[in-house]
Amino acid sequence: MEKDSVSEDVQQERLFIALALPESLKQAFSVQMNLIRDALPFKRWVHPMDLHVTLQFLGDVPKDRIAGIDAALQDFSTPSGWSSELKVGISGLGVFGRRERPSVLWAGIETDMRQLERLQRKVVEAMKPLGFEPEQRPYKPHLTLARNYAGALPFEQAALRVGENVSSAEWNWEAGAITLYKSNTRAKPSYEAIGVYAIKK
Repeated sequence: MEKDSVSEDVQQERLFIALALPESLKQAFSVQMNLIRDALPFKRWVHPMDLHVTLQFLGDVPKDRIAGIDAALQDFSTPSGWSSELKVGISGLGVFGRRERPSVLWAGIETDMRQLERLQRKVVEAMKPLGFEPEQRPYKPHLTLARNYAGALPFEQAALRVGENVSSAEWNWEAGAITLYKSNTRAKPSYEAIGVYAIKK
């Protein structure tokens, strides 16, 4: 039984579709992450090279289905109402989870939200015929920075003021493509791009 279980794990990949940040921006923003870590004691911090804006999480996917995902994304076309490349920036901090002990620390996204929501819906539509159902929760784009608050005292929203400078012209980029990632949580960085697909005009 143990052998079968190991074999089954190898035959699957944990996948998600996202907007990738340029490498130079990841490196620049890693400096800012180091500056806020002491003031915000979270247990697990994301490796800067893993920063991304999720469009759709696909979960554990059998390897023999990846070719179908790749084909659907190769055919990905411009969302209705798309006018130009999507300009994206990083702005401010927030948390998800319980007020006193949040589970996620995130950086906000500054962009044309209508454009980004059109793009996200288009991705969901492309994946639905392959059996990937959209999440029921509203789409809230963000950059996950850390998980599991580990402070000795209850979390205070005022602590997020340390991120008042998390907004800079140098942290802007144009998103002209979407990326298919696979996840390996045992490695750092944890996410590997296995496909990049231009958003066709």
